[in-house]
Amino acid sequence: MAYQKKYGTYSSAFGAGIVGAVTMTILMVIARAMGLTTMNLEMMLGSMITSTFGTGTWVLGFAWHVINGGVFALIYAAGFKQYGKANVTLGAAFGFVHWIVAGIFMGLLPAMHPLIPVALSAPGYFAASTGVFNFFAELVMHLIYGGIVGAIYQDSADQGRIVAPPQATAVDIPERKRFRQVP
Repeated sequence: MAYQKKYGTYSSAFGAGIVGAVTMTILMVIARAMGLTTMNLEMMLGSMITSTFGTGTWVLGFAWHVINGGVFALIYAAGFKQYGKANVTLGAAFGFVHWIVAGIFMGLLPAMHPLIPVALSAPGYFAASTGVFNFFAELVMHLIYGGIVGAIYQDSADQGRIVAPPQATAVDIPERKRFRQVP
């Protein structure tokens, strides 16, 4: 059976990015609740805009993180199309590259954030200034994010795949022989 090549949609990629970003946030909240970290990415992002701390600031940072997740997933979708496939492994590989970009951004954050170093500590490149746990947690979360995006995008592409009807050729069609029935 032949398949017509079909890719997932950009809306499915954006949605996958939202799922991935929300998953990352849940993992960070769990890590904070367990006392493994004090790093709060949503508060850090929100306070870049509000220069304050509070629930509204966290919600704003969460919204920013989720939208970023959707936008990055669009870049992943372009990469999946370039490679001609999407799956968890390729998504995780893209997640590794994403981690490098995010790690560099974290190192540059003090130049953009009005509350660093006044009220917040600078996370440093790859969040290394906040401890070894955060360095590896950020890596693992980006690999998970990429895997989620790859899996959802692959699934949306598989659901859109169209089975092409088999093409008949003269070789495939046996010649009919007519027999007369004797009365």
